[in-house]
Amino acid sequence: MLREAGLVDVRARPLISLYPPGHGNRTILVDFVGNLRERLLVENMIGEAELEKLMLVTQRHLDDPSTLVVSAVFFQVWGGKPVRERTERSA
Repeated sequence: MLREAGLVDVRARPLISLYPPGHGNRTILVDFVGNLRERLLVENMIGEAELEKLMLVTQRHLDDPSTLVVSAVFFQVWGGKPVRERTERSA
């Protein structure tokens, strides 16, 4: 996108975070599914017993301090404006 916008020398750095035990984002998956619980059940995407079991298993896994939980990958991206070529008139 930056190149398409005319920038040059475009570079990128991937960014990822670790979520240690106790961090609010560590359980984001369980929280998200919890927020969608009623819709998942109403739409018959999963049975209630299976959903409860999977949420419990996932929560136990995330509660284990040896489980490594990472964020999505984000990218820090930058580039520069191209140098305008000098014309004979302006030289």
